[in-house]
Amino acid sequence: METFIPEAVIKAQTQEATKELHVAKAIILNDKGELLLVERGPSQKFDQYKYELPGGKIDPGETPDEALLREVLEETGLDVTLPDQLEMEDHRIMEGGTYDGVDAVTHLKVAMANTDEVDLPALENPEHISVRWVNKEELQEMIDNGEVSKTVMQALQQRLLSDN
Repeated sequence: METFIPEAVIKAQTQEATKELHVAKAIILNDKGELLLVERGPSQKFDQYKYELPGGKIDPGETPDEALLREVLEETGLDVTLPDQLEMEDHRIMEGGTYDGVDAVTHLKVAMANTDEVDLPALENPEHISVRWVNKEELQEMIDNGEVSKTVMQALQQRLLSDN
């Protein structure tokens, strides 16, 4: 009798299993339709001084939404809402090898800022060194100039920059 062995089991048994790091990122919009980007600081392992979406690692036991709200508050001081009418499916963006053999799986959500006032935490080695609200044209210019991280380009080019 032939048995079916799932591919994941075969990979695990052959020591080829891929580690995944799940992160939650937010497309934060204000009432003017501008997007919030945060600039990565010099202490980051990659993409230093490039702009990215706020967010970060999903801790064990957290949902992507819980992680997103926590990370946005920690990084920007912003209290955001995830309105039902703007909620999107999770978008899984695979970035092979970013963390030495670990694939980053990005769960992307739209969030609405309750204020434009952002408060970067005063840390000795901050993760982010500046924030910027940008409109569609400014975002496209930043992408063209290589000022944004690969994750932002993948997540936003079709979502916010398309004319659809």
